[in-house]
Amino acid sequence: MKKYLITILLILLTACNSNRGKKDFTIHASAKECVDYVIAKDDSLGSIRNYASEKQSLSETIDDYVYSLDNLSFSNCPSTFTDAFEEHKDAWVNITEVTDNYPDLRGEMHDIFDIIADGPDSTTFKLLLAEIWATWEQVELVTTIE
Repeated sequence: MKKYLITILLILLTACNSNRGKKDFTIHASAKECVDYVIAKDDSLGSIRNYASEKQSLSETIDDYVYSLDNLSFSNCPSTFTDAFEEHKDAWVNITEVTDNYPDLRGEMHDIFDIIADGPDSTTFKLLLAEIWATWEQVELVTTIE
């Protein structure tokens, strides 16, 4: 009996991990549902991102965030939204050009941003951070239009 229980538990554990690292293929009934889904997922992922840098480098945190965004389903999202979101994601990738220089900084993401913004890479960092905000404005703009 114990042997069968262990076998069943191993099967369940394997099944739970079978979707790890795979793209989310959620099908959305409408464009609005798709946009709402992506925005909600980004909100969740952003909350995780903001504190993940307490335990790992900011660049690793950003890489994890972008990887998670890459795995969201944009099926049935309007192309204007998808394009704007892709540019926003690219802006996050671009900021790692600077955050790569700070592998040992730990803390809440915005606190680390303040440290970098006051450091030797401040000019480049502020430009790249401004691009993140500008691309997010575009995401919000097409979200309200759609």
